[in-house]
Amino acid sequence: MDFDAFTRAVAAPGQPAAAFGALAEMAAAGPGVKLFTALTIDQTAGLLRRSFSNMPDAYPAKGTKKIADTTITGHLLADAGPVLSDGREAVEANFYDHELIFSLGCESCLNVPITVAGEVIGSINLLHAAGHYTPERIEAAKALRLPAVAAFLIERQWGDALTV
Repeated sequence: MDFDAFTRAVAAPGQPAAAFGALAEMAAAGPGVKLFTALTIDQTAGLLRRSFSNMPDAYPAKGTKKIADTTITGHLLADAGPVLSDGREAVEANFYDHELIFSLGCESCLNVPITVAGEVIGSINLLHAAGHYTPERIEAAKALRLPAVAAFLIERQWGDALTV
């Protein structure tokens, strides 16, 4: 994972997209992804917002939705660690948009909660082929939490105000 490239991205204009884009590149180079998304979580308002996607045609950024009462959401909001849905059956059981996920060649989803000061502020979501996320790759995904904190805090502080 290239922390120097991430640091340069954070210093660049075009935030928070530059930081999230560099984070997606780190995910691709580390644990690996076909689809990478970042969800901002506003627990007070009960809302999720897709802040970034490396496949914006399929998963555009900026849409908001109510936090659903699902097993995965409960696990993420409790920051019980990464949640792996591996294989078609698990993805279908856990995601209403499973057909779109499958159409992108993904059959495995790893959701990693991002927590600051006791509050889960986001989730990075790594999707790939079934069986891709081994214990070693899950550990590599957990190493993305610190740069993810930076990206989410940049978004929280400046939102799209700096996007150029």
